[in-house]
Amino acid sequence: MESVEFSLDNQNFLYGIGEVVTFPANTVVIAEGARESHFFQVLEGVLEIPSEDFVIRLFPKQFFGELGFLSDVPRTKDVISATTVRLLKIERQEVIAKFETSPEYKEAFMDTLRIQAGNILQNQSIEDTQKFFAQLAAFAKVEE
Repeated sequence: MESVEFSLDNQNFLYGIGEVVTFPANTVVIAEGARESHFFQVLEGVLEIPSEDFVIRLFPKQFFGELGFLSDVPRTKDVISATTVRLLKIERQEVIAKFETSPEYKEAFMDTLRIQAGNILQNQSIEDTQKFFAQLAAFAKVEE
């Protein structure tokens, strides 16, 4: 799976929102099946997403949890801290509020999340993918 990182503009957009959280090694940060409205950006440490065929590793500057952030779909995989990690946890409502004060960042931010979501959804069913993008469109419309 190809990973996407936030551009400098997106990082500037995120500045001042979110909460820095720390998890010890071997902690489930996101549980498969959970419904949550936030995503994380890795600040320090390494996380793993176990898969049937291989383990995906996440490193600083990468982000995860964007499907649950953008829509109400359940989390698709567990995300586990491989080391002690520091993460920026960003809630959906914080981003919506920031769009109101900084609308110039909205398009680039949403495009980055769409690309990442598309990478993740490439192995999902057509129905799940269509449902996700319908919810994404509704989310993007709310902020306009």
